[in-house]
Amino acid sequence: MPPYEAGQAYLAVDDVTKYVFYHYRRLLTESEDWAYRATMTSVKGDASISEYYAKFLPANEALRKEFHRLLADGPEKFLVATRDRLLKDHQDEIVLNHCPSCGALARTPQAKICFKCGHNWRVPSPTTNTKKI
Repeated sequence: MPPYEAGQAYLAVDDVTKYVFYHYRRLLTESEDWAYRATMTSVKGDASISEYYAKFLPANEALRKEFHRLLADGPEKFLVATRDRLLKDHQDEIVLNHCPSCGALARTPQAKICFKCGHNWRVPSPTTNTKKI
């Protein structure tokens, strides 16, 4: 897989995929994490067929085989398939935080302000005077 191809694949995936990988990477299997790191290394332009790139490959032979199997159909298919697995297997842990006003995906699972439309859905504190005079 050429580095440019992996980088373009990551940039082409949808926001939900990027969100899940960014906020829930801890849920990846060890081989998925290796494949993700290799893809991200490519995104950053560091990957090549060199000794530097070799440190991003697992040393364990079984992990290396699984790593190559995961990326065999290309990085974009790996990212989407892994996202789908995470959403299915960890549905009780993963929070897709959507804006109640426009439906856009918020920046983080805890966000209360929409980056797209600016809607604020924070609950006012009991000490805040909400009455208009």
